[in-house]
Amino acid sequence: QDILTKDKVTLRLNASMTYRVVDVTQLVKSAKSPEEILYLCVQLGLREQVALHTLDEILSERGVLADNVKPAAVARATEIGLELIEFGVKDILADNPVLMRLKELESYKELAEKVGTVNLIMSSDGLLPKMELKI
Repeated sequence: QDILTKDKVTLRLNASMTYRVVDVTQLVKSAKSPEEILYLCVQLGLREQVALHTLDEILSERGVLADNVKPAAVARATEIGLELIEFGVKDILADNPVLMRLKELESYKELAEKVGTVNLIMSSDGLLPKMELKI
């Protein structure tokens, strides 16, 4: 699912978890589909955490999402008779054209701070023409 960051950038995340059954009786009593219960817990937790952070925070501190979601996932797993062994965010898929454009403009801003002025000439479709640098 696409999730919006605090600064309104759409991200797609892939998370991974490893768990094992530690209490079969509790598992049978509490859950018809333990995978779905854990998936929902993690999905909601990630949505909440992504909404609280900007894209730059998420990219610079990749562990922040997993670190904040894992305690609730561990607790939920325990309630249904599972032990969450590992949990993490594997990928932050940024193959989003708006995201790429944002990062491009951010790069120009950083460049302008170093050299003073950068003049960009855009084509009619809003894209930069191919440029050749001569040094």
